[in-house]
Amino acid sequence: MKMIMGFASLVLATAVATLTGILVKKKRHHDLKACGCADGECCNSVRPSERRYQLPHAHVEHWDKRSGKCDPKWAQLAPGDAVEVTGDKPRSSFGTLILLRHGQSVWNRNPDHPSDLWRYAGSIDIPLSEVGMQEAFEAGKRLKHVPIDVVFCSQMDRARTTMSLALSVHPSKKTPVVEHSSPLDNPAFEGVNDKNPYDFIIPVYVSPTLNERNFGDLQGVPSTRHTRMFDKEHVVKIRNDYYTRFPGENGESCEDIHNRTIPFFNSFILPHLAAGRNVLVSSHGFVIRTLIKYLDGMDADEFNEQMKLEKTAPDKCLLLAPTGVPLMYKYNKGKFTKIAQSCRDRAESLSRSTAPY
Repeated sequence: MKMIMGFASLVLATAVATLTGILVKKKRHHDLKACGCADGECCNSVRPSERRYQLPHAHVEHWDKRSGKCDPKWAQLAPGDAVEVTGDKPRSSFGTLILLRHGQSVWNRNPDHPSDLWRYAGSIDIPLSEVGMQEAFEAGKRLKHVPIDVVFCSQMDRARTTMSLALSVHPSKKTPVVEHSSPLDNPAFEGVNDKNPYDFIIPVYVSPTLNERNFGDLQGVPSTRHTRMFDKEHVVKIRNDYYTRFPGENGESCEDIHNRTIPFFNSFILPHLAAGRNVLVSSHGFVIRTLIKYLDGMDADEFNEQMKLEKTAPDKCLLLAPTGVPLMYKYNKGKFTKIAQSCRDRAESLSRSTAPY
């Protein structure tokens, strides 16, 4: 009798565990559909220690660059020549442009488990990994001798968090404040007290124009699976060719990035540089590469050749966009001059610019 009761209890416990597992799985599936993730990796691959710097709900937002959602009116593309901007008095006759790619994301890190594969993020809003957070702190320390006056940032969590963490350790101790007015107008915080607000506040302008390239059908796809969808040579061409779009309805080419980024740069960022201010741009790999191409005066063929060198001879590549290592240009009298990196920064750039595709 005792044996029968024990067996019945075991069967009941197994049934309860199975039913609980099914219910949990259904709830997880519902949650994944609610957040819009293809497989939940952007929600479930984040460690508890990596959540502490996340912005609320940012890791489950999938921005559509064409919708203009959450896009301030001034962020609409407005091609045109640079105009004068108002605000504080510049400290010098030239401005410094600082290009900062976000730190390592949870989809770029080395996986803890074989199932957690490197994935194509693109315009999916993935947060920083622990390594990426440390890279952001290091970026702020690397800029300790460079005053920062204005910040332009993409909407995506990994770029905004990188900017925030970098500025949190910057010697200026200024507080970044997101502005919703035009970058060409006086910031809304002017006149809040008797002190010059630029002494302790940095205006931050957030725009989807600076979001990462949309990887189309490859977004969220593990790096080991893309070769099942497309042959390797085709994937390499998609990534490296200036005019080739990623497959899918919203897939973008580097030319598309140029067409949405450069007019924005000339209309809103360049005026601050012309006024002698130092501008930090916190963005993403392909946006940074597109800006480098533009600033260095490369044509499409040169861009393609440089993208090939990123894998074959990275020490000769002029388009390296390392995570968390600032790249700087001096702007003076209408010309951009690249500021040479230190030996340490160059070594870090080489080690952080590789991707498994």
